[in-house]
Amino acid sequence: MVAVLAWPRLLSPEQAEEYVGGEAIFAELKAQQLVAPRVQKKRLTRYDRRELDAALDAWKGFEDEKNL
Repeated sequence: MVAVLAWPRLLSPEQAEEYVGGEAIFAELKAQQLVAPRVQKKRLTRYDRRELDAALDAWKGFEDEKNL
């Protein structure tokens, strides 16, 4: 677990994954098209922390709990 005192506004994919609660949740948010990179260029991908919060609010959970 990573303890971050202040999350930056734009997060790397690894930080975004940790922020939302782990790999499985982040993958599900992307699969349900609730989240997309705010910035995506060569060797630079960043997710907006506020958009991640909104995606989590809209997320209805795992469609199939067998994925866990």
